[in-house]
Amino acid sequence: MIGERLNELRKDKGMTQQELGELLSVSKYTISSYENDKTSPDDHNKVLLAKIFDISLDYLCGLVDVPVSYQRGKNDMEIPKDFGQIQLDQIQEYIEFLKYNYHKNSKQQE
Repeated sequence: MIGERLNELRKDKGMTQQELGELLSVSKYTISSYENDKTSPDDHNKVLLAKIFDISLDYLCGLVDVPVSYQRGKNDMEIPKDFGQIQLDQIQEYIEFLKYNYHKNSKQQE
């Protein structure tokens, strides 16, 4: 899975295997080996890849299908794992409500 994701990420960024190899201090043949799932990057290079492409390690390794940013900010929230679709829908509705109120109050202050 890492190979497929890595190939896709590299191409999306318009990088050659040579260019990516230089960033990781490995050869283009090593990058090719990663992309063809013949070998896997060590943990240090996985972290570098996450930083280069601004993705989570979970995405790189194929554990999740959404490429969340490597750098999480104060606006990121952890949702309890036992929440079901009903709770997720309620959270989304509440966020929409808060956005509406924020924009409504912003216009009133102008």
